[in-house]
Amino acid sequence: MSVELDALILDNLGELTETAQRIEDLEKRVFAAVGEVSRAWAARNGWIGEFTFPGYDYHEETQYWLAPAAWRIPGEDVDADFWFIPGAWGPPPRYQSWLASLTGTGQGGVGFRLIQDYLTDRQWAGRQRREIKSLSLAVPHDEDGFFLAFTLDNAALAAAAWNGDFGKAMEPLIAALDRLPQLLPVLEGLIASVRQQAQASSA
Repeated sequence: MSVELDALILDNLGELTETAQRIEDLEKRVFAAVGEVSRAWAARNGWIGEFTFPGYDYHEETQYWLAPAAWRIPGEDVDADFWFIPGAWGPPPRYQSWLASLTGTGQGGVGFRLIQDYLTDRQWAGRQRREIKSLSLAVPHDEDGFFLAFTLDNAALAAAAWNGDFGKAMEPLIAALDRLPQLLPVLEGLIASVRQQAQASSA
């Protein structure tokens, strides 16, 4: 089968190359819509951040993070000591288009992770697993702790690409953003304990 598929790809290489370019162009439009919606949401809710999706972890020319204004502290890259970023579970996005991850049409998916600047990644993952199990937010394939998943509807995105209005297609993103402030009372306990540990270590 792989030999037949290779031959089919080579026979249609021109069309596939054009398709890949169209996917990249469409991603830019969707990313811009995600950024605009996120920026507007942050302004309405008194949050801070940068909103060029998908973010530096996945594309070094972009930066996307957000946090409540109360978490603001001067930083080298991010002006907060805790913040949320888009994260992926499943195959790294570099192995498939971000659109596939965003729409759940590939393997894995996308959601918000909680990031901090005090503990190592391993220590932080362990603390999250121990202390926020009650949230039941980690997807089955994720072992890093907090993960608030969201999926953009593929049909809604297709309609948005046709009519140029991505408003309705961004509703699942807005729902996930609206959920973040609701979860802060649970997360604040973990955040406070990490801050306290960091202060004790530096004393």
